[in-house]
Amino acid sequence: TTTNYLIDVSAAMIFFTHIYAGMERYIAGMSSEEVFDSRSAAVAAYTIGMRPTGLLRNYFADKWNVKKESPWYKKVGMNVAAAVPIQTVLYTGMLMYAGASAEEMKVALPTGLAIAIPLYWPFGAWMDKWRKIWKKKPAIE
Repeated sequence: TTTNYLIDVSAAMIFFTHIYAGMERYIAGMSSEEVFDSRSAAVAAYTIGMRPTGLLRNYFADKWNVKKESPWYKKVGMNVAAAVPIQTVLYTGMLMYAGASAEEMKVALPTGLAIAIPLYWPFGAWMDKWRKIWKKKPAIE
């Protein structure tokens, strides 16, 4: 539904925007204008990619029988498997749109993945909490 779509997209915007803005500015060395452009592109990327990511989380949670009681590595694996393929493509496009140089992208892409992979578990928990706030079914119950 439209509500589920908006919930998953807004969960990502709230969670990731400030983290990636800081990384792009202070680690990758992107200019303030490039960071603004990248974060603006993130709105489009989240709009495109976060509902499919949320649906993949639901799919993997069901397929792999991931529950609250499941070991941490199953939860991490589920979140990483759902997010990395989609987010890598979208983030590359965001950086290109922002005008990041090849040197900046050489830093931002691997750093973005290095940041994202450990954050997908807390992001998944946040997405589930955000879904519950809006009275929608979380991926992990």
